[in-house]
Amino acid sequence: KLQFLYFIGMLTLGNPMVDFMVDVTEEEMTRDGLDGGTECIARFRQDVSLVEEMIKKYEQRCVRTGGGAALNTARTAGKILQGLDISVGSIGGVGVDADAEYLKQLCGEADVVPLFIETPKVTGRSLVMIPPNKNRTILGHPSAGRELRAEGVLRVAGERLRTAKLLYVTTFCMTTAPRWSAVKEAFAVCGEECRLAVNLSSCGLQTNESVREAHSYLLPKAHYIFGTSEEWQAHLAAHGQLPIANPYPSASIFITDGPNPITFMNAASTTTHPVTQVQDIVDTNGCGDAFAGGVLAATLLGASVKDSIRKGVACSTAVIRERGFVVPDRL
Repeated sequence: KLQFLYFIGMLTLGNPMVDFMVDVTEEEMTRDGLDGGTECIARFRQDVSLVEEMIKKYEQRCVRTGGGAALNTARTAGKILQGLDISVGSIGGVGVDADAEYLKQLCGEADVVPLFIETPKVTGRSLVMIPPNKNRTILGHPSAGRELRAEGVLRVAGERLRTAKLLYVTTFCMTTAPRWSAVKEAFAVCGEECRLAVNLSSCGLQTNESVREAHSYLLPKAHYIFGTSEEWQAHLAAHGQLPIANPYPSASIFITDGPNPITFMNAASTTTHPVTQVQDIVDTNGCGDAFAGGVLAATLLGASVKDSIRKGVACSTAVIRERGFVVPDRL
């Protein structure tokens, strides 16, 4: 049941996707010319037909789940905030198709308002290939997500942006000038009390020209920054910073590192926080998205840094025990 509340506490902005999860052997990865741990290989990202061919190839073994980093984070936060006076909405481009309807259904289950911009393109899809070592490879096309434009964002979410308490943006939707312009316009509409959260999203995006421009503008204004240790190092290198530097002292920065402790940085200090050691990992897709959703939802509820990180770890621990991004009913 969707709850279209007059007040939106948290908004996310990104590329809604449908993921198709499949377990593969090392031999199948080699046969397809793929390496473990690769995300959104360029030739697949630009060619919808290549991704669809791969999905069709494995469709008998695939499990369909909701995807898209920002939507994953929104669904996590929505589950935590269900029944409270803080609602969650997610903005992004979709097609007029069955995949979009499926994502709307998942939003309803998590009490997330789907602020989707309908485009002539198909809804984005990803094939997530999981080898025995769980070092998954993602082949995806954002398709409709690439059609994100400022006028569309303001049409579906303008009033909600003006009253939002928090705007969470993934770097995936900053890779072209029109999409970066949409993100910038969305942030400009937000009220003075709205807090900005940014996820670095991927190592390979840090040197993208539009991303560099977007980060140079947004991150000094951000209240929260999320990323893996590899993404953080790639970001610092792309902006000419030393690895030990913190160029954003006004932000609370959360750096994850797989099974290793989480690093938290702000102007006052740098601390580390333990993570749960999970033996029964099913797949790690969306683990960071769940962490961000848990941290931000807890923060909106007034939790301390320590407790918000604990909530984020609990969310990511729950997600990696599921096939695909399945948000448990109790978080």
